[in-house]
Amino acid sequence: MKKTAQKCDLAKIRSVIEGDRRSVSATLENMLKYDLTCVLAGYFETFAPPQIEISFSDGAVKLRVTLLAKSVKSAGASATGGDAAV
Repeated sequence: MKKTAQKCDLAKIRSVIEGDRRSVSATLENMLKYDLTCVLAGYFETFAPPQIEISFSDGAVKLRVTLLAKSVKSAGASATGGDAAV
């Protein structure tokens, strides 16, 4: 009986640890969104900050970035940022 309980406990612990590796905190997501906003603002006139979707599959992290832009900035525009309101 004890071995079965230990196996069950270890399975729960493993599940929690693996779940933590497959999640992104709100703080990290906000920092990523801010950084993407800063970089993309150097290239595009945007309507809003980019939307991001983060998923995990087969040991990999999949990141999908969606940006709705009014236009592409000219080649002479500064690519170092702009108004990065998130």
